[in-house]
This record gives sequence, C-alpha cells and structure tokens, in this order.
Amino acid sequence: MISKARLNHLNGSNMQQELLKSYLRKTSNQFICLKNQKIAEKFCEKIAHELDCDNSKNSYLFEASPGYGILTENLLKHSKRKIRVFEHVSKHRPHLEALHQKYGNDKMEIIDKQILDFATGNYRLLDLEREDLLRLCFGGLTNNWSHSTDRPQQTQPSFRLFTALSPFFAREFLTYLVYSIVRFESFFESGPNEFYLFVPISIYRTIASKPSRNLHLYTAFTIHMNTLFERHEIDLYSSDLKNGIDKVKIENRHHSIISSTNFAYTNDRKFKSKEAFILIKLKPKPFISQMEADYLIDYIVFVKQSFMKRTNNAIKYYEKHFPGCTIDLIGLGISYYKTLGDLTSDEMFQIFSHVHKLPHFSHSIFKNDH
Repeated sequence: MISKARLNHLNGSNMQQELLKSYLRKTSNQFICLKNQKIAEKFCEKIAHELDCDNSKNSYLFEASPGYGILTENLLKHSKRKIRVFEHVSKHRPHLEALHQKYGNDKMEIIDKQILDFATGNYRLLDLEREDLLRLCFGGLTNNWSHSTDRPQQTQPSFRLFTALSPFFAREFLTYLVYSIVRFESFFESGPNEFYLFVPISIYRTIASKPSRNLHLYTAFTIHMNTLFERHEIDLYSSDLKNGIDKVKIENRHHSIISSTNFAYTNDRKFKSKEAFILIKLKPKPFISQMEADYLIDYIVFVKQSFMKRTNNAIKYYEKHFPGCTIDLIGLGISYYKTLGDLTSDEMFQIFSHVHKLPHFSHSIFKNDH
C-alpha cells in the first residue's frame, strides 16, 4: 500500500511533468542556437577585445539557449569573464555540464531556466513566480547605472548577453527590451547592458528602415529601437567562411548574412525556416541614464499614438493637440510638409521633448498612467 506522503510526492511529480510538457509545447519554436563551429570561432575572435574591455570584476557574459554549447565554449576561450548560461532543455545538460567541469565554477554557471521567458511570461507555465526568475537570472549583479546629471559618467554593462532569435520570437523579445529599458527593470535594472543577437533579416529590415509610410517596415517599433539603442552590425564575411555566409544590400549598406542552415532548435526539432540572419550588437544610448522612467514611458506612448495617424500632416496633427506649437516645431527644424510617417526618430524625440513640457500634455491622449 502506498503511503499518503508517497502518493502526494507522485502527484506532485506528475504535475511537474505535465507543467513541463505544456511549457515545451508552447515554446517549441522559440529557442534556437548557433551550430556552426567556424562561425562561432570567427564571431568570438572578432569581438574578443570587447569582452574584457571594462574593469568591473562583477561583469558577466550571459548566453540564452546555448544548445550544445558551441558558442559557449568559444566565449569561454576568448574571455576572462564568468559566463552564465540559461538552458531549460535537459537533453543538452550533459554537453553544458562537460564544459562546466572543464572550466570550473569560477568561469561558468548553468541556470536551468530560460531568461528569454521574460518576454512572453511563459515561465508561469512552470509555476514559477516572476520574482523568483528575476533572482535566478540577475542575482549577484552589481548596479552599474550612473544617474548623476551634474557629472555624467561612462557607465559599464553588468552583463553582455548572447543569443540567436527565432523568427517566431525575435520581434516579441526586442519589443520586451524596449519595455524593459524604459522602466530600468529586468534586463536593464543593473546597468546599460549589451546584447549580441543573431536577428532574422525581416526583423532587421524593420529596425533599420528609413522614414516611410510603409506599414510593414517603418513602424513605432522602428522609432523606439532607434531612439533608445545604438546598433552595430558585425561583419563575419571572410574568405574562409564561404559556406552559409553571403553579402546583401539593405538600406544602401552591405551586410554579411548567415543562412538558416547554421542554426538549430535547442529541442532538436528540425529548423525549417529559410530566413537568413544578421548579427547585431545593441547597447543603450548614453542619454538613457539621465532620464526618468516616467519620461521614457511617456515617449513610448507618444510614438505609438502618433503612428496610429502616420499619414497625417505632422505639424497639423500636433497643433490640434497642442494649440500654438506650430511655430516652435518649425523652429526645431520640422518641415511643415512632413507626415508623421516621414519623421525620423531624432525628430520624433525632439517634438516629444518640446510638447512634454507643455502644461496640457498630462491631460492629452499621449499621457498614459503607466
């Protein structure tokens, strides 16, 4: 006869298994990893000088969905930093454990949860509270923000995160980065942290697009990304990496792109996407540290509201909401003939900075209660 304690244990174990199955089904197309050893080597050689460029002893490297650890090992070889990897697919643990045993606790830490789940809230499927996930992922980090307006300082990241973003998940994650940075929380609570991302070309085209009324390319998301982040494309094209890497022209610039054959789902499903990827580095713009969260959140709402009327004349649109602002906006260099969809991210931020000071901004459609 099974004891009550044993029965409760079995019931609890079965429940955990069901929760895990539900989680794995929901996230089956979200997590991918780099599987090409030569590309991983080239990448790490290219950025080796950046990995240890700051003096903070508490600065980490993070890697999300490392899979079999191909990029992980190259990061370990090229950096003195400790790496914290986030992998929730148990079948890959032996590969990561072998790296952990080889390099030791001082160089590597394995977290059996997925840091990317902050973007979707899928951690709740595992009966995990957000505060617990925050502690697991970001525990032990030093706060590197400097919010002094009297003497702005060059702040360093607490971590640099590396991952490849699935075409089915990339936009969602990047949108969450915007949400996170304007609130100085999760990914940006500890400092102006940096991200090395393999991004699908379709998403990159949206980020890099120029002012346009094209609803599919130039969006509020484009404005947000270009206002808040510095973006650098990393060129991996070389004579010794001919297979799977090519050159394309996007917005009048040539970039190296990496074919989908160089990536795999971390759950070992066949990665059927034909979309190529581009490698980018994102870091917060320096002015972010001098801003208040409420101000930045107001800006996000301002852009979203404005782009709902993207074909409207910009000056007339803002004059309607802020009577008398026309002369001031023209004085800022905003053309009277531009539509909202013609505004650059710099122009949008200029306009916002001006109208945000006006007394009736707090009662306008652009003010959100957050």
